[in-house]
Amino acid sequence: MDKDLAFPIAIGIALGVGLGATYGNVTLGIVVGVVVSIAYTLWRRRAGR
Repeated sequence: MDKDLAFPIAIGIALGVGLGATYGNVTLGIVVGVVVSIAYTLWRRRAGR
């Protein structure tokens, strides 16, 4: 796995747990958090940082 994605995935999981705890669905929160973090990282990489 890409080393650059390890950090955003960790951020995504942390965000997801927070969102999930707030809205009552931790699994969905984690999935959304990870997807958003990875998408943001890839977008930044394509934009040249």
